[in-house]
Amino acid sequence: MPGLMLGNNAYAGRASNGASGTKSHEPKQGSGLQYLIPASYRELLDRVGSRQGNGVTATADSARAGETDDSEKLDTHSREAEGTETFSFWAAVRKLARRRLESKEPDIEPWEHRVSRFHESLWIEELRVELEMAKWRLTVDWIPMVGDDLYKLDISELSDDASAPLDEKGFLRGVHVNIKCSGGSVYRAMIQPGSAAGSLLLSSSPSLARAQGPFQIRFHPHRFQELAMHRALDAPRNGSFLRAAHDEAAPLSRPDAVDEAADTLPASLNDDQRRAVAAVLATTSDRPLVVWGPPGTGKSTLAAFVIWHLVQQGPSNLNILAAAPSNTGADVLCRKLGKLGLDPARVLRLNAVGRSVATVPEDIRQFCFTTIGENGRPTFRVPPLSKLRTFKVIVTTCVASVHLANALRVEGSTGWFSHVIVDEAGEATEPETLVPLSLLRRDAGTCVLFGDHFQLGPLVMSRLASQLASLEISMIERLANERFTSVRDGEDRGLSRDTLLTCEDNGLHFLTESYRSHSAITALYSQIFYAGQLEHRERSQQLLALPFFADLGFTAPVILHNVIGQERRDSDSPSVCNDDEVKLVTEYVVQLLADDRMGLRASDIGVITPYTKQLQVLQTKLGSLGPTLAGVECGTVEWFQGQERTVVIMSTVRCSRLADGSVVKGGADRRPIGFVADPKRLNVAISRAVAGLIIVGDLRMLASNSSHWRQLLDMAKDLGCVTGEPLVEGPWQPESPPKAAALGLATVRTAVPVAQASAAWDALTSS
Repeated sequence: MPGLMLGNNAYAGRASNGASGTKSHEPKQGSGLQYLIPASYRELLDRVGSRQGNGVTATADSARAGETDDSEKLDTHSREAEGTETFSFWAAVRKLARRRLESKEPDIEPWEHRVSRFHESLWIEELRVELEMAKWRLTVDWIPMVGDDLYKLDISELSDDASAPLDEKGFLRGVHVNIKCSGGSVYRAMIQPGSAAGSLLLSSSPSLARAQGPFQIRFHPHRFQELAMHRALDAPRNGSFLRAAHDEAAPLSRPDAVDEAADTLPASLNDDQRRAVAAVLATTSDRPLVVWGPPGTGKSTLAAFVIWHLVQQGPSNLNILAAAPSNTGADVLCRKLGKLGLDPARVLRLNAVGRSVATVPEDIRQFCFTTIGENGRPTFRVPPLSKLRTFKVIVTTCVASVHLANALRVEGSTGWFSHVIVDEAGEATEPETLVPLSLLRRDAGTCVLFGDHFQLGPLVMSRLASQLASLEISMIERLANERFTSVRDGEDRGLSRDTLLTCEDNGLHFLTESYRSHSAITALYSQIFYAGQLEHRERSQQLLALPFFADLGFTAPVILHNVIGQERRDSDSPSVCNDDEVKLVTEYVVQLLADDRMGLRASDIGVITPYTKQLQVLQTKLGSLGPTLAGVECGTVEWFQGQERTVVIMSTVRCSRLADGSVVKGGADRRPIGFVADPKRLNVAISRAVAGLIIVGDLRMLASNSSHWRQLLDMAKDLGCVTGEPLVEGPWQPESPPKAAALGLATVRTAVPVAQASAAWDALTSS
């Protein structure tokens, strides 16, 4: 059957020769050349580029992200702005992609068609990114050195023009930066963890510190990430993970085995956590087990405990690969394992070769493998396979796990991991998740995905890439949706407790007990996004801000402050800001830090805003008030995902009044609040707060254009937590009601004593 050849890259070699499917020449297997953007796409780009002087832009294909958030407006008006050539180009790309997909063998299996669509989508996404990057031009006078071979590059000007978050977590992973000095010398730099909106942390040569500006900055894509995903799609091991729910066999584990394993776990785990851990220990299938954890339910803590428990059981054939989409996520996992007493002889933190050692937290450097580089300083390397196989646990990012796959390919062998655990799986595309999963051993193995697909998912720039293969839907979201749907079996059952418990038999575990936020804050995101299924668990930290809010006349630590400011968009920037909200946010920050009863530090306060321009104005305003307020961290929603703060203040920016005094009117041609209406963004923003949540914005404007914001406002009214300018009542005109939310082995040799497991869990969860 032709489709069976997909595991040997037959699709990729065929695709690189255009739409006809003729194998006139296949690049050498393993070289990576077969995964280059196909020549047929390149020809389209070259033709339109030559006619426009390389002025092709990506605007017409923009998807979720960044400052170009009004997708309907783009579809309507960008034809005049960008010209018909750009639209013709993307129309031709769409037509070509469909023709290429239709040319594949008609008798291949559905999951193999998915592989084909994923390959095509990755190429189109890469094309979109390349076009986006080509239009960036930046000149700066100064690039300060901030550490060993580390530099801080101000990209605030560029952040306004870009259509995606420019940080290591999102769009710029693996991107090369070329820096041309006034004298003509060119330095190459790599973007490092620690980059944030408005600035990038770069690693480069020490001599860059002595170079003279102005500096011309150019960005260039690096194919390391794309190559890793293409190869993972064609890895023989991954066929089973790409099959849909109807192809899945019966339960992942025997109920009696789960019950037996649960009896050996600490009583300090709650019931959901205990059943999830027991399912990992008892599973007999290589189908991914899904642990869905809403905010504050301890996903990463549970993932670390699962890894520790498996190691303590001590089977001789145990090897665990623990991965996360970001370096931050992988570092957190490694730190938790160190806290549990796992030593560097058993745990390796495998870093990408291009990462700067200086960006690794000091407490986990002992787990890293380094050598002395050409500059005389430590640099990351991949240990030889003989060394890699000695570790019980290897912690890395999803994409960096391709270093292991590359080493195995040279040796001619396959993955040796008995367990693959992916944390924060909701932030990774499915091809990205497949990179570590491809390393699961063939004969037996267990994989577990921890995450929450109701928070921000993977960043996909190209709308066409999303349409072809649902590239923006993570594997954990797809599996959760499929398994929840199969349990419902056509019945109109929502996110009820009974349904969730039934899902556990199908490999979907839902964590319900949330330990992060005060009960009033937990109730907000539980009711709006999780059908009220979250159960609050109190911690002393959650009560810290109650006196402050009580002095303002509120019984709960929640404030929705109505302010009808003026939405301002500068002529040289697509981003927006709101000076009235900046003033109000600053006043709240000053009051919070002046209240000695809480003893808050600036770092305990997080200010979230969706817009880069507002972020810059807030940072400038707070910084002008002295070093104390400058320590308050301001960031986008993307930046704060995975974090928490004692008090969170959110500035929503969008309002019904523009700077020229005109009033914004709704209608089919414009979404008045853009991506502020995105429910996943709202969920992340309000669930970061531990003890206090303050939202400033035009509340009626928000509620009129989003059913989720309307629900939030109604709940705040019931709490008596709405203040500010009078809220003019009137008929709501919300968006169409949302559809019902879809939810989306090594042999054990030694039992872990309950007392030992209890002590480990207490060590992880202690303050």
